[in-house]
Amino acid sequence: MSEIHVICGAGTGKTSDAVGAAVRAASAGKEVIFVQFLKGSDTENYGALTQIEPQIKLLSFEKTGKCYENLSEEERQEQKANIMNGFHYARKVIQTNECDLLILDESLGLVDSGVIDAQEILDLLELSKDHDMEILLTGRNLPDELYSMVDTITTIEKLK
Repeated sequence: MSEIHVICGAGTGKTSDAVGAAVRAASAGKEVIFVQFLKGSDTENYGALTQIEPQIKLLSFEKTGKCYENLSEEERQEQKANIMNGFHYARKVIQTNECDLLILDESLGLVDSGVIDAQEILDLLELSKDHDMEILLTGRNLPDELYSMVDTITTIEKLK
């Protein structure tokens, strides 16, 4: 049975925590797929993860180096198709039980940005019920619809 974790909140460090989870899992001999959303194609900040391949696969389906929020409306439409390719890839990973830990970095931000709705993430998580896989989602806000599906919620807040 799958285990679903969420790291959310207004503070910084959600992705860093996800990277730490990826490294811990890979160090334990587990296969990790790390799919990054909304941060553009720049994966330079995650170079250490690429050095742990093949235990960790780092993927970004976006074609521009800019964050989604910094794109023009026309660029957002183009980028949305790329983002959806990444989302569909995550669905395939779950359906085929391709890894031990699937990290969907900023997947909750897809809802905040209007790229997808919470039901699409809920449907994705429903697929994982019969698989022995951990799934970690990050983003600022956890939609209420997902709360009952999640096993562990970590909130990062900015105090000052």
